[in-house]
Amino acid sequence: MNMPTPSTSMRSPRGCNRPLMAHVTPEERATIDALAKRDERSVSATARLLILRGLERDAAGNPS
Repeated sequence: MNMPTPSTSMRSPRGCNRPLMAHVTPEERATIDALAKRDERSVSATARLLILRGLERDAAGNPS
C-alpha cells in the first residue's frame, strides 16, 4: 500500500508574491544548496529563511 509522504517543507506564507533574484558566488550557492538539502527545504525557501534571519539581525542592531 502506497502512503503519501508528508511534505517536510512549507510553502511561503500568503502574500509572498514578489520574486527576488540575487546573484551569488558558486561557493555561496553550494552553501545554500547544502543547507537546503540538510533541512529538506527548497533552495528558494532556504534563501528566504536566510534573508528573514538577516533582516531580524539588522533590525536588532546586529548587522553581521
